[in-house]
Parts: sequence; structure tokens; C-alpha cells
Amino acid sequence: MDKNNDWPYSSSFDMQDPFNPLAQYEQGYAYYKFLTQQIEYKIKCKELEKLMNNKAG
Repeated sequence: MDKNNDWPYSSSFDMQDPFNPLAQYEQGYAYYKFLTQQIEYKIKCKELEKLMNNKAG
């Protein structure tokens, strides 16, 4: 199969393009990862607080 050199679009992705699905996916993944890390941190703090209350009491 011959390569079509008349293709008007670049093969590299423009990450600044707001309509680029790859950029949207990566941004969504980064936001999801950030939120899950925040939730895990809050859970760890609650567990530590319970542990300290049990030791003190």
C-alpha cells in the first residue's frame, strides 16, 4: 500500500489544540490522578487520627 503524501494534517499531535482527543484524555487522566491522590491522602489522615486517638485513650 502506498503512502499518501497529499495528507494535509501533520502526523504529530498538537497538544495545545483544545479539540485534540489525546490532549483531552491526558488532561482528564492527570486530573483523575490528582483527585485520587487527594482522596487517598485524606483517608490516610483519618486512619492516622484514629490510631492516635486509640493510643491516647
